[in-house]
Amino acid sequence: EMTPEFMEIVNKCKTEHEPTEDELKGMMALKVPESANGKCFMGCVLQEIGVVKDGKFDKEEAKKHAASKMTDKDELEKHMQLIEKCSQEVGGETDSCGIGPKLMECIKQFAPEFDIALPQQPSE
Repeated sequence: EMTPEFMEIVNKCKTEHEPTEDELKGMMALKVPESANGKCFMGCVLQEIGVVKDGKFDKEEAKKHAASKMTDKDELEKHMQLIEKCSQEVGGETDSCGIGPKLMECIKQFAPEFDIALPQQPSE
């Protein structure tokens, strides 16, 4: 969900990286942006949230972030497993512009495995 704090982060990163409206809409549905701007925008948001530090994915911070958002123990456990998995997948990535797209691909690929519902893709 979009908290005012999160919207502030989004707007700050939008100003810095200028992704297109289409890219922004696409990202809501886990569509990886094509442009460097879009990719760096993702990295910017992840850095502002704190799950990316110095261009690297911070697994512990991601877990804390998930824990602060979820009350359901089972859901949280599934997300912890997904974070664990994706932190291995993006572990070698040290560029914050590359990390966002990689993370998104990983979530799309492995969320169903952990029985995590993803946002619906809007039909074209």
